[in-house]
Order: sequence, then structure tokens, then C-alpha cells
Amino acid sequence: MKTKIELNPNITLVVGPSHLINTTEEWKEHREKLNGAIQTALDLTESTDGYKKMIVFGAGRCDDFDLEKFATQPEVTQIDIVDLDSQNATEAINQVRQRTTNKVANMRIIEMDASLILTQLFQELDQYFNNLQDGTLRIVGEEDVDYNLQQIFQIIAKSCSTATHPPELHEQYDLAVSDCIVSQFLVSIESYLETQLIRKIRRNQYINNLQAIWSRIKYYIPRIIVPHHLNTIQKTIRPGGTLFFATDHTELKQQSRTTRIILGPNDDLETITKSTFPECNITAINHWVWNRIPNQAQELVTGITVVTKPKVKY
Repeated sequence: MKTKIELNPNITLVVGPSHLINTTEEWKEHREKLNGAIQTALDLTESTDGYKKMIVFGAGRCDDFDLEKFATQPEVTQIDIVDLDSQNATEAINQVRQRTTNKVANMRIIEMDASLILTQLFQELDQYFNNLQDGTLRIVGEEDVDYNLQQIFQIIAKSCSTATHPPELHEQYDLAVSDCIVSQFLVSIESYLETQLIRKIRRNQYINNLQAIWSRIKYYIPRIIVPHHLNTIQKTIRPGGTLFFATDHTELKQQSRTTRIILGPNDDLETITKSTFPECNITAINHWVWNRIPNQAQELVTGITVVTKPKVKY
């Protein structure tokens, strides 16, 4: 079942399964790779009292995140799921409680946008585009592309820099997990920009400059959104805690043999992560192929584990 969540009048996120599949079987290899990497991150996490608390961004109904696996580990006492899709997350938690007679971690849903930025960002972009009449955004060459897009990128960057971090999520957790959601943020932003740019730029100018427009969007947007997301989830973990970040970034459609770049190649993702955490220890980088829709599409996934730097005691 799909859940529709309206971020603003122009943007609606559809969460939940996009096609009818047996996720246990069809996503088996992806689940094993993802949860194996998360387990490694958990093992690397040093607790202060022998117990560990986890926070997971974007798990939804836990199709790929193995909630039961982690909730039944004795050292894990708390798992909080940050997601707007509270209905499916509640179902996942209830299923774990029904399936096991063993003691399980305290599981809680924090119902909010897992990006902690998109709702505010779209409101600010709306203000910019609503002040422009349709067909008045002038694009006749690459200088115009750069000028107009830089204004948009500056709005996005400012929105990220001024975003308020929820105080209830501050430095509470030993391990923070970002569960293959960054690509969803990027696709949502790109879809929004595509809709607005088609309206605001004259059709022939948009078509003539299509490659220049989208090469810049594909390059700059991840370099604003990914560091912001990484810094946001880092704020949820205690000093010296661990962050695990996984995302799909390249979609390969087998039937049409087309490739859609969501985030950029592996080295781009690694470079962004290392530049975001220059003083932290990146302990593991994993790559795997996710057959998201069997015989139709594959997605390349990267999982990166970062052990953050503890505060210095004087």
C-alpha cells in the first residue's frame, strides 16, 4: 500500500512499495549486503555503558532495514525510526513484536520528514518561482544558465544552513543509519525544479540549453544536499559515535539499456563524505548492485561507515 504525503501544494511524496513484490525474496541480496554493513557499523560502535541506541532515517516499513535483526540484539536497547510514513513504520514494529517472544529493544517512531529540510526548502523555492511570470526566465547561453541556476543553488544552500535541528534528536544515539533515502531527496528536488523550469523558461530556450542546465543541477545539488544530510544525522549521535550512510546512486534500466545518474559515481560519493568529515575515520566502504525490480532495473548502492571524532577532554 502506498502512502501519499504532501510537503506543499506542489510536491507530494509517495512512499511505500512502488510495485507488488515479495521483498523478502526479491530484495534478499540487497538486504543481506545492507544489514551486514549496518551490523559492521554497530560492531565498530563503542558504547559508554555496554548498551547501544540506534536511530534510523527513512526505514519506512523496513523492507530493506532488518528491524528484527537489530531489535533482538541484547546490546541494542533503543531503535528510533525517523520517517513521515508512520503508518508503515508502525506496522513494521508491530510485526517484530508479534514474531518474537524474546526481549526486544524499545522501538519508537519519530514522525517527521527524514531529510529535516525538504518542507522548508520547497517553501523557499516556491517564493522564488512564484515571483517569476511563466516564460520570463531568460536562458540564451551558458552564462545565463550559470547565473539563473546559481540563484537557485544559493537558495538551497541558505535553506540548508539555516535549518533548525530538532533538539530531541541531539547527541542521543550511538549509531545513526541513513537508509537509502538521499536519492529520494535528490529526485524530489530535481522533479520540482524540472516542473518549475519548464514553466518559467521559454520552451525553445529550455530545450536548447537542456544539457547545460541538467549537468549543473546533477553536479551541484548533491554537493549541497548530501553534506547537509550527513551533518544533520551526525548531530544525532554522541561524540565518538558511528554513522552509517547508504544510498543508491545509479539506476541501470536493463530493457532499454539506459542509465540514470541519481547521485554520481562511487568516487563522487566517497569524495563528498570525506570532505564533510575530514577529521573522522571512514572505516568501511561497500558497493553492491540492487536488483530493485527483477529483470527491469538495477541500482548501484554504496554504504559508507564513519566513526566520528570524540570530544577532547581537558
